[in-house]
Amino acid sequence: MPYKTKNKAFLPHKLMEKDFWFLRHGETDWNIVRRFQGVSNIPLNNHGRAQAKEAARQLAPLFAQGKKPFDRLISSPLDRAKETAEIVQKILKEEVAIHLPLEIENLLIEVNFGIKEGTLPDPEDNWYAEWMHGAEPPEGAESFQALQERILKGINKNFLSYENEKIMFVAHGAVFRAVRSAINLPPQYSLPNATPVALIPPAPSEESWDYQLHPVKVVN
Repeated sequence: MPYKTKNKAFLPHKLMEKDFWFLRHGETDWNIVRRFQGVSNIPLNNHGRAQAKEAARQLAPLFAQGKKPFDRLISSPLDRAKETAEIVQKILKEEVAIHLPLEIENLLIEVNFGIKEGTLPDPEDNWYAEWMHGAEPPEGAESFQALQERILKGINKNFLSYENEKIMFVAHGAVFRAVRSAINLPPQYSLPNATPVALIPPAPSEESWDYQLHPVKVVN
């Protein structure tokens, strides 16, 4: 689907209307206890690696009969996202003999939580929900607006670089919240680890994006 824009300039607050995929990284030990990771470079745990493998295996049939739901992987620079992308790349090559290019996009790094980095949720402090709705960020943290501007810049930049390709972006929970907000969906939804999402812009007669989850279940 072509971009709905008169030229190749883009607005920092608007997501270009182009099909794409999003994949949150697999599970980490900090995810288990719900510790705020932010830019802390926490690796996948073994279950997270298994989740990434299962996500790739469930995506593999979509490549049958010459079909290609996406053409390349673009990942956050943090290890948990990068390893997730590498696992997807490896499994798809093994399962369906498709080698997808993988690139790193620094603009897709997770939000910096400042002094809240590494902390656990506090039932007496609703800062995270308030932050998502535009409240002043914690000391040293990025605002939700700044996060959204950065993420849209990173996604739009790659849409322009790869006009004729569909992209799977591999990144983080708050990154996806920023994407949801940009397409007029509530940001408070928490995307499960390693769950692929296909996002399709609205048809000319419609207003809402089509949003297709592909749930992944790892059988131990």
